[in-house]
Amino acid sequence: MKDEHIDILTRAIEAANGNLIQTTFFYLRASQASSRNLEKTEFIDKKDEVNSLTAFANQNDCWYNYIKSENYIGEGAEQKVYLADDGRFVLKTNDTIFYASWQDYFISLLIHNTLFPSTAY
Repeated sequence: MKDEHIDILTRAIEAANGNLIQTTFFYLRASQASSRNLEKTEFIDKKDEVNSLTAFANQNDCWYNYIKSENYIGEGAEQKVYLADDGRFVLKTNDTIFYASWQDYFISLLIHNTLFPSTAY
């Protein structure tokens, strides 16, 4: 099963070449690798990830600054969904409650986009 996961992830990253999800994932991964020392455990602190993601978003102007509360559609366990102003797209916020790390969340998005390109993020 492990080889199947590696194959899916490899195809997802290749398919996402040049996209923002992949770029963000690799930025987050690199920032964690550079801050990790040999004595530190493999546990990833989501607060550290949020700090890295915030820095990335600031550097790359990746903030979506305004979601209208009146465009609220509904929510699941981890996402709130809003209709975009143009009515053609939805906006989703995610708190990664089902993921051990934000890095895992971005891997999930890459895999989803590979398996379901017609509903890609």
